[in-house]
Amino acid sequence: MVKLRKVDDKTTGGLFVPTGEIEKPKEGTVVLAGPGKAHPATGAMMDCPVKVGDLVLLSDFVGEKVDYNGEQHIFCDADSLLGAFAGQSLAVETFKPLGDRLMVAVANQETETTTGIALAGLDEEESNSGEVVAVGDGRYAENGKLVAPEVSAGESVMYSPNRGSEANIEGKKFVIISEEDCLAKW
Repeated sequence: MVKLRKVDDKTTGGLFVPTGEIEKPKEGTVVLAGPGKAHPATGAMMDCPVKVGDLVLLSDFVGEKVDYNGEQHIFCDADSLLGAFAGQSLAVETFKPLGDRLMVAVANQETETTTGIALAGLDEEESNSGEVVAVGDGRYAENGKLVAPEVSAGESVMYSPNRGSEANIEGKKFVIISEEDCLAKW
């Protein structure tokens, strides 16, 4: 069970921001966590990747919303969590993806050439490549053993379009994707 982070509805100057203008929180603190689950093939117990008190990043449209002690919480499976922030610090360098997920800094699409000529006919589609900023510990194989990712932080990847979950951390745009969604790395 995750308690959602509260969003400030006022600016630093004290003005109220209309609720439609406020981005919904995707972060929260783990309030309750189970022990883990059995591996489907081997039956071996796999520990829950998060613990009570961890600040986690949730994917969009995940879990069941509930009111608990008058506050908004979400019940969700640990597999649907994208990652956790070390030390309760909502910062890029403290984020650790869970499982075989990768945190990718989305590459900016060029709108003009190096000489300043505007590029026409650009698609409105988002970029599907970027630099890997952080990598999870890996996925569990059929034998129940942890398999480390083959992609490392610092490498660039191209991933399947419209995959993963977007995250804005410290004003920067990232996509959290599964390693299996990578089409190429360099």
